[in-house]
Amino acid sequence: MRAFWRAFNFCRAVRRLGLYQAARLSWCAAYSDEYYRIRVPGVPLPVVLRGKSTDAWVFSQVMVCEQYLLDLSFCPRRIVDAGANIGLTSLHYHRAYPDATIIAIEPDDDNFRMLSLNAAHTDTIHPVHAALWSEECRLRFADPSDEKCALRVCVDDQQGNIRGVTIRSVMQDNGWDMIDVLKLDVEGAEREIFSSSSCDWLDRINVVVVELHEDVAPGCAKALFEAARGMDYVLKWRGENLILRRRVTLNSSPSAGHESR
Repeated sequence: MRAFWRAFNFCRAVRRLGLYQAARLSWCAAYSDEYYRIRVPGVPLPVVLRGKSTDAWVFSQVMVCEQYLLDLSFCPRRIVDAGANIGLTSLHYHRAYPDATIIAIEPDDDNFRMLSLNAAHTDTIHPVHAALWSEECRLRFADPSDEKCALRVCVDDQQGNIRGVTIRSVMQDNGWDMIDVLKLDVEGAEREIFSSSSCDWLDRINVVVVELHEDVAPGCAKALFEAARGMDYVLKWRGENLILRRRVTLNSSPSAGHESR
């Protein structure tokens, strides 16, 4: 069965990337110790990945299986990519919505370097070296030995070396009064974010795309649905992601139309 799915995913990669790029992705992911580059249709420069890492798996989810593909009736202008990893989802949204400003938040040093490298050719993706949380505080990794795509953060006001930011502070820093797409892949931190005593910022979000991590943060789904109780939304699953889309699209006020970046 594993061989079947491997062959199936390779065929999907061939359809998306072409035979040479699909074969290169498969070989480098398994055998290369170096950085390697994969060309993606619609992305001007090749995407840089790390050999023998989870990068190829994340790449397949985002660029091949298109798990972050959105079916929207409007064109997003303000996107937050929290848990941006090496920038693949940000690049996916940049390709789909080239005029959107994308705030890509990533706490890990190595991931952040890769994110900055992959976003360097754009002027609309803005990497932020931090972690999204329920309050502005100091954080640390719960287990630094976790895979680069599964790093969890926790509060450590004494020795934490990661800056914790909130949805509200991200909006304020960029002069936004609303967010069109909020993507969350934050390895359980979504429980803290949606359990916050004040989630009134949800009233200013058009679409939430979230991967829930009940295995490491039991109760995160309950926290999400309780926070979104007053939100009139359409619910949809796509791959591992839950998508909440507001039935009536919010529009930004004219006075908040100028980003600070």
